[in-house]
Amino acid sequence: MTLLWIAVFFLLTGLIANLLMRRELRSLRRQGIYPPPDQASDADVRNLLEAGYPVFAMRCFRDIHGGSLKDAKTAINRLKATNPAP
Repeated sequence: MTLLWIAVFFLLTGLIANLLMRRELRSLRRQGIYPPPDQASDADVRNLLEAGYPVFAMRCFRDIHGGSLKDAKTAINRLKATNPAP
């Protein structure tokens, strides 16, 4: 029975995290920080990273180029290394 409650806890935690991420994405799109669907460019990825949204920069990178999360993280880390924050 305890295992069931643990599974329910993690399921609910995942759902809440997903809802919060979607809410933040909608907010960023309304503010013009995150590009509309199918209109993203590499410049948008750099802008998101410079604005302090590395997770959304990775998401945008994956929207453009596809690939794995590891590939996106590697690309974002390269961008950080070539353009250090002031």
